[in-house]
Amino acid sequence: ASHFGSRPKRKDTGAKMCRWAAGALLALASASWAAEAADDPGALLGPFLTAPLASVEASDDAVDEPFTLVFIADSEPRMRGNTDWEVKTYVERLIAYKSTVYEYFDYAGGAYRVDPSLVILGGDISKDRGTTINLDMHIWQQLEQHGIVFLAGFGNHDWEPFGQYDFDGDKWNKLTTDFCRATYRNSSIVGAPYFGYQEFGPVDSRGPVTFLAKYRGVQIVNFNTFLYQPSYHYDFESPNGKACAVKNQSVFWQGCEVFTSAEPQIVALEQALDLDKATPTIVVQHYPLTTSGVWWSDDGASRRTESEMKARLKDIVWRYNSSVFLSGHMHSFSAQAHTSELGNTFVEYIAPYYGGDGSEDLSQGGGFLALLVSKSKGILEVRHVPAPWAGVEDRPTAPAATTSNTQQAACADLSILPAGQDEGAMKACVTTMCLTQAMQCSLEEACADVGRPLLQDLAPSLEDVAAMLWRFQAQSVSSPALEALVQCLDSRCGSSIVTASCGPSTSLPPGNGSADIWPVILLDLRDAATRLRGEPRRTLLSLLAMALSMAVLVEAFP
Repeated sequence: ASHFGSRPKRKDTGAKMCRWAAGALLALASASWAAEAADDPGALLGPFLTAPLASVEASDDAVDEPFTLVFIADSEPRMRGNTDWEVKTYVERLIAYKSTVYEYFDYAGGAYRVDPSLVILGGDISKDRGTTINLDMHIWQQLEQHGIVFLAGFGNHDWEPFGQYDFDGDKWNKLTTDFCRATYRNSSIVGAPYFGYQEFGPVDSRGPVTFLAKYRGVQIVNFNTFLYQPSYHYDFESPNGKACAVKNQSVFWQGCEVFTSAEPQIVALEQALDLDKATPTIVVQHYPLTTSGVWWSDDGASRRTESEMKARLKDIVWRYNSSVFLSGHMHSFSAQAHTSELGNTFVEYIAPYYGGDGSEDLSQGGGFLALLVSKSKGILEVRHVPAPWAGVEDRPTAPAATTSNTQQAACADLSILPAGQDEGAMKACVTTMCLTQAMQCSLEEACADVGRPLLQDLAPSLEDVAAMLWRFQAQSVSSPALEALVQCLDSRCGSSIVTASCGPSTSLPPGNGSADIWPVILLDLRDAATRLRGEPRRTLLSLLAMALSMAVLVEAFP
């Protein structure tokens, strides 16, 4: 409403009435949301897991040849000066070890080359509240394109710290979980039939998913931050919970969460471990055994001491004849042996910092641990490969910076747009015919960022709209919300996002889609008004739909 009010006054009385009505509906929607939230905040939370827990069997028929497993940690794009381009360049360099970059293990007199078959990212995938499939998968999917299996677990920067579990933090926990699960799901295809895995879900309504995988006969355990990361739920039922629902509404119910011990989750994973002690085993979590204090706290959920938690982890690693523990978090390489009272020994390796030191200097990051492993011979060697560009002069040059609010189209072809419609008609169609998909898209930060200019720009050119649709095509692969929006735009608005291919610049004849879009807007208003008679929980979306439609009337057809 304030946005519309800041524009120059119009003489058209109808437009003024639409602006007033849109503002009133938005205010009413806000009041409706506040009333419903105070009555039942839990209704605002959706399910935490977006798909059932998976279990994929691995074939045992893989050729028993040593292969290279790479472990990295703390990539942290968009944090500490690191950029997506920088981390992506490090990944490209890692892939080059399969072809043009040569590094050899000492084992067997240097007979085996560092040739990545599997890459594990051990946490701190991205910045705080910044890990999503849409924002981060493009950095790593090049591994899969080269046939390299890629797995990820989350770290402290990907998961909310205790005391900050508001509803927004819960959303980011969910998006982080979606990313990690997607890496395993993709790997079951890339590594088939020799890669399999099992997921162990949270022991409460919300929380981490842990993983047990096997690749070419090697067992891989992934505990994310640490094995005792608790699950949780929001309590709005008990007397204290009801009081918290009212008292903490202004901070989005931060402090209303209740933590549940990860003990049942750990037991379930332990029961699924291979019983054969000769199985080579890699155990991964973000926090090293050498850290302490807050990093090994589950806020009292398990009532276990730090030493008891560490002993539980060590017992898992010690049970196998050939095993290793890999971690990150410290941003520097180190190694330490751990020996049990029975004389069993494993070595803990902490990965170097992968993220580097900003996009201008590539000599600071990209280091990793390379493991030579074999199904029958176990873990043959662990090699620290430091920052690969240290001392190398011919490093890639960072791309020129572009302003974030400028739409850069990879293609100038306007044929992706619906024929005969102008930019205003396309904008109107997004907020009417595809309103449901657009609102789902708005819940995913990256998806909303892609399309937000289409709704915010008061006078987008045809080229601007085409540029956004090309971005839709490029990014819909890694975003289910954006993919659904793309399918809707193609089927209902006449675009060609799915089928378009980049060609020479073309132009479309100017058209006026107002005659076609008016019935759509009126039908949407009628449907929204009808839904107001339904469940109270639908009131907010219905009011927003009506407000958006009125906004379109003002902006597209003044």
